[in-house]
Amino acid sequence: MRNVHIIRLENARKLAKSFKTKAAFANAIGKQPTQVSRFMGKNPTKRIGDDVARDIEIAFGLEEGYLDLQHYEIGISDINEALAKSSPRTVSVLTEIKELIDSNIELSEQEEKILKTILESVKSRHKE
Repeated sequence: MRNVHIIRLENARKLAKSFKTKAAFANAIGKQPTQVSRFMGKNPTKRIGDDVARDIEIAFGLEEGYLDLQHYEIGISDINEALAKSSPRTVSVLTEIKELIDSNIELSEQEEKILKTILESVKSRHKE
């Protein structure tokens, strides 16, 4: 299982991408840019602790604990769309994938990329 500190870092970095600068992100979460650099920089020297994680969640209007959970880029809507366009054999496989995601099983980055590739392939082959 992945470490909560790694998950927090990945989630915080995803949130920071919506800002033009690191300083803007730091300002949005009420922290100094140097502090943010220490826990989110290229080579962080500090971890995102509970207090900072909660501060980030509050700043973004997220529920408590959001940063602690892995969020997949593969959405249930992606799977449902692929299911609607698939053969019975493919539906069986996609249903199993959906059940894994629904059960909050943790996927590695490589597994997530593979599944996303499969879903994109199914959707592109069956575009209307």
